[in-house]
Amino acid sequence: MSIAKNMSSNKMSDNVKTFGNTTSMHGVPWLISARSVKARTFWGLVCVVGMFMFIYMLVSLVIKYFSFPVVIKVDQVSPLKYYECLH
Repeated sequence: MSIAKNMSSNKMSDNVKTFGNTTSMHGVPWLISARSVKARTFWGLVCVVGMFMFIYMLVSLVIKYFSFPVVIKVDQVSPLKYYECLH
């Protein structure tokens, strides 16, 4: 049973490494390929800070979008006036 669990764990780590090396997210390939603890910590912090900056910008833009005042004016036009313009 432990052999199967170990094999699935190796497959999972291989999938994570493959994803990390082929992703277009900035910093993740460097994080995956880093050899030292200092380098992994640095690139991990870069990725986390970048993610928080993205979330901050996204939330601030959504709040700004929904706080923009919207004025809707609907005029009811008589069908006779509309058809008179066409003739």
